[in-house]
Amino acid sequence: MADFTYVWTTEGWLYVAAVLDLYSRKVVGWSMSAQMTAQLVTDALQMAIWRRGKPVELLHHSDQLSLSNTRPRTSSGCLPIRA
Repeated sequence: MADFTYVWTTEGWLYVAAVLDLYSRKVVGWSMSAQMTAQLVTDALQMAIWRRGKPVELLHHSDQLSLSNTRPRTSSGCLPIRA
């Protein structure tokens, strides 16, 4: 499962993305940046895959919310990924 958030610091906004392994309930990937980009969440997912080993298959879930539109999209949000 993945999510991102942002926090105010004395240097400005800091965006944080995290990937949680639901089986172990541990954060296995994360990334931080001064800018919210697709690379931010991609880096967190790549770290999770690197730390857990390359899986044959995995299921990645993200709520797919938008900061400008907080209503969830109609898709399930589940995306099977082949590594």
